Amino acid sequence: MNCKYVSANLSAYIDQELNPCESLLIDEHLATCAVCHQEMLAMRELAHLMRGLSNVEPDHDLADRILMHVFSCPVERTTRNFFTTKRVLVTSTACLTILLGAAIWQRGSHSQNPSVVAKESPELELRRDHFLQRDSDLTAGGPIVSASYVGR
Repeated sequence: MNCKYVSANLSAYIDQELNPCESLLIDEHLATCAVCHQEMLAMRELAHLMRGLSNVEPDHDLADRILMHVFSCPVERTTRNFFTTKRVLVTSTACLTILLGAAIWQRGSHSQNPSVVAKESPELELRRDHFLQRDSDLTAGGPIVSASYVGR
């Protein structure tokens, strides 16, 4: 048994709310610990004094008077500091600008990079083949190839 446990359960001990085993352990501790024993005596005296007090009934209009007092007190309004608001706005705008710039730069670097080739869908490939076949049928000599496209 330690002082922390006894101190936490002293009120229940005085009111005889503990089981007999716990009460016995606290009795043994109080017999050997002067500090806890003094605390127990002080709490017993306080409990004895409180039992001697008479019950006081509040006035029937107490709640109304409290509410009237609460609502009649001036309310302090808090104002936002202009500089704090401005600082948040500037910081947010700067972050958004950086993110937007990075997204645009990222998009531009992909479109100019020759190693990044867009893959055609199978449907697009079939259409291209269809048009090449049609052109070769029209010329009967093969697909039409412009001189400007040769060598590219």
